Amino acid sequence: MHQSDRRRRFPRRLLGLGTAVVSLATVTAACGSAGGASSSGGGKNTIEVTYQFQQTPGAVDTSGEWFRKVIPQFEKQHPGVKVTLNAINASENDYYTKLDLLESSKSTTPDIVMEDTFLVSSDEEAGYLRPLTKLVGSWPDWRKFVPIMKTITSYNGQVWGVPFSTDDRYLWYNADIFKKAGIPVPWHPATWAQVLSTLQTIHKKDPGVIPMNIYAGVPQGEAATMQGFEMLLYGTGYTLYDYRTGKWVVQDPGLTDAFRFLYDVYHNNLGAPPSQELTGTWGQTVALDLLPQSKLAVDLDGMWLPQNWPGKQFPGWQNIMRWTPMPTMNGQAPGYATLSGGWALSIPKYSPHPGLAWDFIKLATDTANEAYYGKVSANLPTRTDSAKVPLYAHSEPNITFSNSLLTHTYYRPAFPVYPKVSYVIQQLSGNIITGTMTPAQAASSYASQVRKIVGASHAESLSSPMTHAQEYPAS
Repeated sequence: MHQSDRRRRFPRRLLGLGTAVVSLATVTAACGSAGGASSSGGGKNTIEVTYQFQQTPGAVDTSGEWFRKVIPQFEKQHPGVKVTLNAINASENDYYTKLDLLESSKSTTPDIVMEDTFLVSSDEEAGYLRPLTKLVGSWPDWRKFVPIMKTITSYNGQVWGVPFSTDDRYLWYNADIFKKAGIPVPWHPATWAQVLSTLQTIHKKDPGVIPMNIYAGVPQGEAATMQGFEMLLYGTGYTLYDYRTGKWVVQDPGLTDAFRFLYDVYHNNLGAPPSQELTGTWGQTVALDLLPQSKLAVDLDGMWLPQNWPGKQFPGWQNIMRWTPMPTMNGQAPGYATLSGGWALSIPKYSPHPGLAWDFIKLATDTANEAYYGKVSANLPTRTDSAKVPLYAHSEPNITFSNSLLTHTYYRPAFPVYPKVSYVIQQLSGNIITGTMTPAQAASSYASQVRKIVGASHAESLSSPMTHAQEYPAS
């Protein structure tokens, strides 16, 4: 299953640790840029789709199931053409590295690849992908994609992939625990202060329960950054990256406010003990143990949680778990904060059949087929019409709510330097929950470290919050 950005650690090539792979990327980029996709194809009439599927116990090949539904449709439309699937059995990080190696050579490149939108910019800079800007520009269906989703796969003024799957994040809460503590259900906090007040009540009334989980620390990887810190930062009205100026924001009040909320949770015994939180299996503990056993009241997490509860894993969860937006700090517009990741289909630069590849992508991401993927994967479609297909719309009780948040979702600044910035956030959030730093110290350290990473000329300070439209002017 492709649960983008949920429990991710970064591939070595992005952290500057895999010199062999980085060198290969540099050589490939130096080979020059290929032209746009043609419609003629060439060579043997077989195209290859490469995607990731880690064959662990209980894992379901949802992407393969989707492709196997699309392939007969495609081959019927293109007599004589065959489609082969190359499922790379690897973790996400290993998949990224193996995919790079395949894309870097004319003799091994697939025709279509499943790209994490998070890595589109680095793969473009490495010279692995073909631009799709002209193709989507003449494709009527492109207008049906959620506007902000289209910006996620854009970089340097070009489109590099068609997004087909996304997600978002919000507060999950246990209604039974709330009722036991005398807290009215449904619960819809409007500010951070209201969230903290509820947590304090739970801690007082039911001390055997962990009031809240917020991912933090290096062992949680990107979950600490995206499910944790960034959900807080964007709720302050501030941002990591200023698209208006093309600079990273290294100083603003929101950084301190975000660290302070994390501090308030963990230093008032409203979160799990750091010794438990700072383990590599904490995410599994939350989803598979604490929530099903009603030992955790509130979890700041993703819309994909129900995937963990098939069959007898959490019987009756639909009657126990509830969801509500993570409010903005003071209830300011749009009233909530959420972040989205996702996956896209892209065409490698060396694909021998770019025209056929483009035809396949269009078919795979049409209304019905994208809705089918959303159904089998429990992810969110990136098309507005796919979200309304009955097959998908009624698949899980939280789906309609999840889709409603995409209008004002945020996404990470997917530039090649982002993983290093994210690692700083993971370190500092871990320092906050262990008490080795105050919020002010963490904000100061963030400014110093990120300024060094991006360069002083690419860093700035902000004193006033931004609207969602100001943060994403391109969308």
